[in-house]
Parts: sequence; structure tokens; C-alpha cells
Amino acid sequence: FMEVFGNARVREKTAEYIEQQGLMLADVVLAAHEKEELGLFGKMFDFSQLTYIQRDKLIETFRNYGRKQKYDMVACYEWRLRKVFADRYDFRKNIIDWDYVMRLEAAGGSIVHTVQYREWRNTGVAFEIRDSAFPEPNRSLLSSCTGRTVEYQDRHLNNKGRSVETYGYFADILSPPYLSFGIHADLESLFRKSNKQHVNTAVDVTSYNINCLQHELYTGSKYTKGEETGESWTQPPPDPEAGPPEDRGASSGGG
Repeated sequence: FMEVFGNARVREKTAEYIEQQGLMLADVVLAAHEKEELGLFGKMFDFSQLTYIQRDKLIETFRNYGRKQKYDMVACYEWRLRKVFADRYDFRKNIIDWDYVMRLEAAGGSIVHTVQYREWRNTGVAFEIRDSAFPEPNRSLLSSCTGRTVEYQDRHLNNKGRSVETYGYFADILSPPYLSFGIHADLESLFRKSNKQHVNTAVDVTSYNINCLQHELYTGSKYTKGEETGESWTQPPPDPEAGPPEDRGASSGGG
């Protein structure tokens, strides 16, 4: 989830997963139009109010998640950075550090580590997974944008041009994705400090919060395992169908 949610570039296996989900969602929208059985999605979403144009654009968006849709995310992100920093591009390291100290940290986001923040600002990768490479663009963050060119001015000095549509990466490159799940949590030990430095980072807090959300979706109860027992919160939430922990340990050869 974190990789798809916050990274401009993803792993190859993640790109394959995004492609599969895009095809599935496109089939759901198409099935809704043809009044076929939708299963679970039929209970969650109502596509009956969509016009034909809206339906076709939605299907096209989901099908663009496929890996056949080539896109150079590295070049695009570089162009976005040059557009934002303008003539200060060569000094972007200093600007990023200033943004971190004077804006993010001053606003209470000190749990976001400066190294991770700087890496995201420069590459668009917020959540790294071990030593994995991220060669594929995150096509779920790509979208289309319409506008008009400025080709000439008429006698009244009004700008005239053509309507155009461009496909690209228009996500936020200034506010990090850590802000959604990574700066607040119920488990106070995540924000423990040693020598005035946070022991954990916003990535750890995000992982904990996502575990909590998954557990609550599966069981309908609040996830307090790490807080009550002192066990590692990085463990995945227990499967409600797997039985008690001692049974799972016995079945796997443990104990």
C-alpha cells in the first residue's frame, strides 16, 4: 500500500500488481454499464449516474495502468523539479533543507527524517523497500490535464490558441506523503527520542497506522497489540480466521 500510495516510481512486481488491478476496475465499470453482476463492488459503488463520456474516460484511466503505457518518470520528475526551483535548481539541496527545518519540522513534523524527506523531494520515492530498485513509473498517479495553448493575440489583445490534453505526473512534489499516515499515531512509544533524536521515523509510523487500519477492517476492533503486550508493532495484524497464536505456532511446527 505505502509504495503505491507515496512513490512516484515502483518495483516491477508492484507495476504488475497495479496493471492487474487496473484491468479489474475497468471490467467493473464496463460490467456496471452492461448491468452484469458486480459482486462486492456492486455493493460499494454506484456507476449508474455516469454519462457515456465519463464512463469511457474512467475505463481509459484504469486501462492506462498497464505496463504497455510507457512513461519516463525520471525525466518527468526532473522537469518538475526544474520548473519549481527555476534558477535556484543548482541550490535545491539548501532549499530542501530550509523547507524541512522552517516549514515541516517547525509545524510538528520532526518525526519525518531529514534524509527520507530529502530523498523524496529529489526522486519521488518516499517509501523504500530494503535495497529494491524502482524502475517502473507509478501509473496510478499519472493523469490527464486539459488546457489551451497561447499561439497569438487578436486585435483586442486576447490570447488565442488550441485546446490540448497532456498525460503526465501532476502529483504534489512539495508536501510529502508522510503527512497522511506518518506523523500521528496512538502508540506513544513510536515518538520516543534518544539524544534529542527520534528513534523511529515517519515510515515506521505509517507502517503502524496501516497495520491498525487493516486490523480494524478485518476484525472490527481497535489494534492495541503492540501497546498492551510490548510485542513488535511491525508484525502483521493477526488473521481472525487463523485461531489463537498457540494454535498457529503448533500448526507451523513451533512450540
